[in-house]
Amino acid sequence: MRTADAPKVPVQVVASALLELRRLAGKPSLDQLVRLTKQQGPRWAMPRTTIDDKLHGRSAPKVEHVLALVVAFRDYATAAGNPLPREFCDEGAWRSECVAMDRALADPRSHDYRGMVARDILAAREGHTDGTAPPVTASAEPSETAWVEHVLRTVGPETAGKELPPKDATAMANVLQAAGRTEELGRLLRAAAGRSAHDVLTMSEAGGLDIGGQLIRLALEDHSIARMAALVTEAEHHHADGAVGLIHLGVRHRPILNVVNLIKTIHTNGGSPFIGEILSAGLRGRSAREVSLFLIGLRAAKMRDDADVLLYLISLSHDKNELLNVISCLKERHRYADATKLRAVIEPLWWRRPPRPR
Repeated sequence: MRTADAPKVPVQVVASALLELRRLAGKPSLDQLVRLTKQQGPRWAMPRTTIDDKLHGRSAPKVEHVLALVVAFRDYATAAGNPLPREFCDEGAWRSECVAMDRALADPRSHDYRGMVARDILAAREGHTDGTAPPVTASAEPSETAWVEHVLRTVGPETAGKELPPKDATAMANVLQAAGRTEELGRLLRAAAGRSAHDVLTMSEAGGLDIGGQLIRLALEDHSIARMAALVTEAEHHHADGAVGLIHLGVRHRPILNVVNLIKTIHTNGGSPFIGEILSAGLRGRSAREVSLFLIGLRAAKMRDDADVLLYLISLSHDKNELLNVISCLKERHRYADATKLRAVIEPLWWRRPPRPR
């Protein structure tokens, strides 16, 4: 078959590439593919009819179908001593292929679809290209810039930011930043900011200070307590410095009662080692009235331990006048116990002094 006659319908492009990958692997039988997909776990197991259906393009495959078949071909070829080219089996590339395929299926111009990794596999089969990609060999490394360009043309920066695997979306962001393409970078990051807490923090960590900082700021534009609580909880599994920065950015401008409810939500979700950091961030730049409301709010929510930690943090202030203002606000709201403890910080023996003679 000549390249000019290659299939252009998205499902057929992907199916043809999978059939070619099966041929390169040594053409495992359907029964062998059933066994190889089953070995990958329940999520990836495929019956004969589904495998045959997807290989012949009778219906659009899910990303799980594509990945299961690619891994099955790879494992079969490796066991036979004839490993497939690494770039033909890259999970991120095939996930991107599926995103592009789904987008093309919703586009009336999908008859022009050429594929991504599928395009390279079909081009390698012909031994030449149609001018859109260089020939791919077992030792060739796909061009990251060319991949980015193709993804942007196929699905656009918003879909790439929302749906590509985190590492691939971050790699694309880095390429766009290096090329000075700030408008497309901004669109990608804004779309990525709506992803799960895990994906946002994974991308932020991999993207470095600049891209990571932009992404976190965009994610924090969602001011909901649930979103911030999810980010703080997830931060426990990431680099501590990044978690501290996230907390200070996300807490310092929130209303005090919102911060109290955030802490309460985090406790309800199982707690976090960063509660103390939230308490500290919640104090920064606050007026005496806000500080007193913070302490009162924690007491009212029956978070005694957190209130005691906050009281200790307040007592560390070196501004005597500020502490006196906090004490005054506490007294106005009849919180005499906490006011007395703070007063003792300013004048540890004030209550022992004899009364002044009248």
